[in-house]
Amino acid sequence: MSTPPQMPPVPLGSVPVGRHVEIFTMSLAREVAARLRELGVREGALARIVHRAAGQVVLGIDEARIAVATDAARRVLVREQAA
Repeated sequence: MSTPPQMPPVPLGSVPVGRHVEIFTMSLAREVAARLRELGVREGALARIVHRAAGQVVLGIDEARIAVATDAARRVLVREQAA
């Protein structure tokens, strides 16, 4: 049985609300990346795009909600996952 091909990574900021993603890589300032990792936004983490407003993308990771600034969301690459 073959596995379906993986979707190519796309910027987090381009993913529509309601989609599920896996964090692929983050090209951010070290301090910003470290803070996001502390909050659970790290490579390999699974998240859902919950909301978008006021210059932020809100992620759902486990039971937490984490707001990522739109400019940072452009530098976080994710792969869309099946729901």
